[in-house]
Amino acid sequence: MNDAAAERGPVLDDEQFRRLAEYGEVEYAEPGRDLYTSGDDTYDLFLLRSATVDIVRDATAIEPERLIYRGGPGDFLGELNLLTGQHVYLTARVVIAGTVVRIRAAMLRRALAEQVDIADTLIEAFRERREVIRGAAGNALELVGRPYAAETLDLRSYATQMLLPHSWLDAASHPGRSLMGWRGSARTTSRPRWSTVRC
Repeated sequence: MNDAAAERGPVLDDEQFRRLAEYGEVEYAEPGRDLYTSGDDTYDLFLLRSATVDIVRDATAIEPERLIYRGGPGDFLGELNLLTGQHVYLTARVVIAGTVVRIRAAMLRRALAEQVDIADTLIEAFRERREVIRGAAGNALELVGRPYAAETLDLRSYATQMLLPHSWLDAASHPGRSLMGWRGSARTTSRPRWSTVRC
């Protein structure tokens, strides 16, 4: 995968896009607006009518912000955590103004129940996107701990089983110590992030 775009799995055809849009609300999105951001508890499915949106992994202590993919008109934004309720770990930022259709959680569940062909397409796309995102956003969740500590092993197993994109650093290593030190000082200078877990 390159920085221009990632494989996004199955796509909706024009007729499916139109049917799914009936479950949502049309909004105008200005450039620079975040449709959702890493750390959000939940987010909505977005259909892109005319807007273009970058999906990015936020900068971490050890890596700069990274473009995962760019979605354009006819695309939709979302992956498995729309259905699992996991925290958001990527940011969707509007880069070219246009209209989007916001489909909230209750309406998305209704659409998945009523539109079987759309449900099949979305769920398969969500699965494929999760795999692509795991490779591209591997440091979205940073785990720092002692290698043989039970808490570390439990947390690493959980992250793997839940298919969460993550990296792990030994707390005794220089990068691990640096990350913990950076996170400690960052608490007073920026909004809290969930991306680093110490154990």
